[in-house]
Amino acid sequence: MGVSIETLPIEYAPNAYPCNLFASHSPTEITLRRKDYEFVFVTDNGSGLCRLTFAPIPYPSGFVESISEDEVIFFEDAYYSGTAKVISVSAPSSIDVDIPYQADGTCFVNMFDQRKNFRAIVTARKFEILSGDYLSNDFSIQCYPDQSGKIYFEASTLLRNLVSCDDSFFYDQLNYADKEKSGWVELKIYSDWDGLSESILDNQATLTTIYAAMQPGNKGGSNMVRFFTVDTDSGSTKYLTNFKRPKYFIGFPFDLSFYYSLGLILSGGLQKTETIILQDGSTGATTDFPLLFSERFYLNRLMMSGGYGTAAKSVKVQMNHFSLTSVAQENTLEEIFVDLEHCIPRNPIYLRWINTLGGWDYWCFGGTQEREIEWKAGEVFSKYFGAIESQTSTGKFVGKSAVPSLKIGAEQLTTEQIEGIENLIYSPEVQMYYLRPDNLPGWKTVRVNRSDYKRKTRNKRHSIELTIQLLDINIQTQ
Repeated sequence: MGVSIETLPIEYAPNAYPCNLFASHSPTEITLRRKDYEFVFVTDNGSGLCRLTFAPIPYPSGFVESISEDEVIFFEDAYYSGTAKVISVSAPSSIDVDIPYQADGTCFVNMFDQRKNFRAIVTARKFEILSGDYLSNDFSIQCYPDQSGKIYFEASTLLRNLVSCDDSFFYDQLNYADKEKSGWVELKIYSDWDGLSESILDNQATLTTIYAAMQPGNKGGSNMVRFFTVDTDSGSTKYLTNFKRPKYFIGFPFDLSFYYSLGLILSGGLQKTETIILQDGSTGATTDFPLLFSERFYLNRLMMSGGYGTAAKSVKVQMNHFSLTSVAQENTLEEIFVDLEHCIPRNPIYLRWINTLGGWDYWCFGGTQEREIEWKAGEVFSKYFGAIESQTSTGKFVGKSAVPSLKIGAEQLTTEQIEGIENLIYSPEVQMYYLRPDNLPGWKTVRVNRSDYKRKTRNKRHSIELTIQLLDINIQTQ
């Protein structure tokens, strides 16, 4: 009895493992179904109409007697789905309704008068998969069924409250589980109606989410099955980056993001293989790095190993699945090349931004730059004064503000590079790198000022110029 989960938009990975990973900022419709009384028997009442028998009687004493003739209910069996009018009540367990009998069977029944103003309350809370500890408060929403009892619940209204682009990673370990931008979510579904002293817990489910927004036409809708890492040789999982070939600016923080799923851990783990590609195109050293088991079940951020000489042009990164006995040859994650940039631009401005897939993308801007400070003098406050002889003015300036901004740019970009950088323009979070007093990497939130951006698609090389606005300078205003 109560509210059941009728459809959950689960997709299946190539190894047939169910993927319950959803983008937090994309519509995720879950269909619920109100069923007040299930497994009600349908028989012929002897007059060609349906008799509904609530037996054995698991219901409160006097339940059937409280149903009135002419009361409208809803019932659904294999032959009928809709409202019906009660024409007679037979204590202690049966009612007859005005629907023609088709065949014996079972149905479920919803009582409109018995449960007035029925609603489902869905709560969501993030938890730690290993310890079971809760990591957030409850977020809840009330949903009302249609006449048939169906409830269409849009889960992203809750999921987006449980993840964020806050960051606690200091780029000091090979791989890091980002529990701010991803998480395990417990959904609980309650029934409630007028006069009920306490909501009734009917169902619960577990799903995972990433701070991401899938685009129209994405396979699976909001389900991120293409990014759900499993042990398979029938298609590689994708990294969470909009660059086909990300660029690592030597000396600056950098990582590759992917989802390290529970489905992978159940059958083994991951091993990263780095192969250096030299300037002349030949292959250099190859090094293996098993990833930490302690950093799993979440969006995982993978650092480069470092120590590349100037002869290194790029690094081929392969992620292979391994069990306790061997390492699979097939790439579990797509093979990706990371270009190395040894020559850092003069006056570098290093930015990172959240892409639509939930990972960080990076770029170092240089070239001609301009610094500007926009200020406002504030309003004039006319204060009261009694002795005019001792006054030096009739008012005072209040609310002064100052906003610094930087004009940055990049030139001679390939089409693949400019397409990756363009995502910065509409990213919800853009940050500028700085070195903190404790020598740890720090990030300041900046805003990309609105401007028109155009490029000729037929060009092989491109340039871009942007103005970023920093946070207001903290000054002594009233």
